[in-house]
Amino acid sequence: MKENNWCPGLKYNDLKRYVTGDPMYCSGANAQYDECERKCMCYNGELLLCHRIRKEFTAMNFEERQRFVQTIRTAATNPIYRDEYRKISKVHSRMPTKLLHHMPQIFLPWHRWYLLEFENLLRQIDCRVTIPYWDWSKDSKHWARATDASDIWNPGPHGLGGNGVFPDGCVRDGPFEKGVFFIPETIGEGCLQRNFNLSCSLPSKEPVQEKINNENFTAFEKFVREKIHPAFHDCVWWPYAKTPLRLIHSRVLDSSQLYR
Repeated sequence: MKENNWCPGLKYNDLKRYVTGDPMYCSGANAQYDECERKCMCYNGELLLCHRIRKEFTAMNFEERQRFVQTIRTAATNPIYRDEYRKISKVHSRMPTKLLHHMPQIFLPWHRWYLLEFENLLRQIDCRVTIPYWDWSKDSKHWARATDASDIWNPGPHGLGGNGVFPDGCVRDGPFEKGVFFIPETIGEGCLQRNFNLSCSLPSKEPVQEKINNENFTAFEKFVREKIHPAFHDCVWWPYAKTPLRLIHSRVLDSSQLYR
């Protein structure tokens, strides 16, 4: 494929590789990253065994965080992706609570499936995006802080904005503030709401590590489902199916990083 005057900026070699499925070439034997920031192994000059990397939100650089936030906004508002975004958003709210949150056979596998469905949608917009997790156990008593630039609730374009404001509970700052970000009518309509319980503390790493050390998965799963999951909802109230935070919260449930 040769470059022509119709699309002078298009890299035809890259386009051909996508169409034909040709591999990316590399040199050396170290782990390398492809154009979608997947971690791969270089073997015989080709990138193989590529896999996505899901990072901790507060450890991401601001460009990565802003990219994630903007991709969610695009998915929620762009007509190309909006219907699929609404469809996936409704899935959680339609699942019976008794079935989803009180059955050990379903709880963790379902959330893993849900994350993958949402992440695949976001990667249609930007293939570099993965759903991060928030390790609030690093500072579980000060989880509501928003003053540091790295805080998840920071009002900048790289944060999720802060608490809701009386009387409607709508978020009034950040990229999802009232008047800028709108909840689809199919899952409730209106603004994004939050209501922090500032007297609440989230679990620290110690009790989780204790469950890990016991090597009893049944006890561990029950602890995650009955302690960690509801504790987060108690501290950070929000209409679950309506908010981008549900992705990060679900990612915490699925994350092995939090429990190391």
